Amino acid sequence: MPKILSRRHYLPRICTSLGLIGSVALVPQQAVASNPEDEFDGQEILFLLEEAYTQEKSEWQIGASLSQSLEGPDERGWELEVEYGFTDRLQFFVELPIVDGPFNSGGMGDPEIGLDYAILKDTGRSTPEFTVGAAITLPVGDNENGPGNGGVGYQLSARVSKALAPDIFIHGLAEYEAVPNARQDGADLSLREYSFGAGFAYAPIDNLFLVSEYLWAKERQKEGGFVEREIEQYLSIGATYEFENDISIGLGAAVGLNENSLSQLFLLTQWEF
Repeated sequence: MPKILSRRHYLPRICTSLGLIGSVALVPQQAVASNPEDEFDGQEILFLLEEAYTQEKSEWQIGASLSQSLEGPDERGWELEVEYGFTDRLQFFVELPIVDGPFNSGGMGDPEIGLDYAILKDTGRSTPEFTVGAAITLPVGDNENGPGNGGVGYQLSARVSKALAPDIFIHGLAEYEAVPNARQDGADLSLREYSFGAGFAYAPIDNLFLVSEYLWAKERQKEGGFVEREIEQYLSIGATYEFENDISIGLGAAVGLNENSLSQLFLLTQWEF
């Protein structure tokens, strides 16, 4: 079944995730509250999901990620991502996935452009960070034996993150993606996907986070009058570390929990300035 190449959040889509996916993951920072509105540094790197924390005003983040399949066809994906904070609540992002697959099935995926808005801000007190996002995918990727979908797609998401303590964070994600008029390998398709997930992160020492996540996703493909559905489930573990120069790295792995879910390895890096 063709995959909807989405951003930053999940590994099953080797193009977009490889940890490089939302969603090129972001990197953890020790929580330090400053003022009640913003300036709170949340734990920002996840492998399967995308956290709710947005970039601060005028702050850039550039990330790159690599994913490698551990079973099934030998496939790897790269993803480049740029984020910019218009305000402490509103951020812009763009993602470019690239896939290297067997039998000449790789190539550039469809780039994704979108906005995230934090309705609630986590300041280290009782309020969680709650962010909603919207994005479109542009059909410029390779859709002949490649990862492009051949049609304009869109994505809607809702995410929550909360610092339970300075060294403990929890995350949640609900997301819907669709490419109503996709075209792959000469066939007209309609693609949809629903995904839900939860994550937990713990910092045993400063700047080092141990991360565990769970992701459930249901994909639906309609071609003519025929409908095919597929469910994927993943459990991941990983670790991330942030250096003093605001460069972060992460290494993680996801295990598929059913026959449709293939285990993968992720390597991430990110720079904030």
